[in-house]
Amino acid sequence: MPRIALLPDQLYEENVVVHSEDSDEADDDFREQYAREVRKIRDNIRAIRRIKIRSSRSSAASSSVPRTTRAHC
Repeated sequence: MPRIALLPDQLYEENVVVHSEDSDEADDDFREQYAREVRKIRDNIRAIRRIKIRSSRSSAASSSVPRTTRAHC
């Protein structure tokens, strides 16, 4: 799986539109919202990786147990 590296500040700055000074607060709100969304995505990716690791460990453990023993679990 490719490594996902999201850099909110860099992505935001590449897409900046020149605004009046009144919109500074809106820009800050947008950046905060964007950063929250990025954190959620990263948290979800970590959770998926943990689940995959746990799943592969449990399937490896169950495959090493003889079939007759597994039937009694």
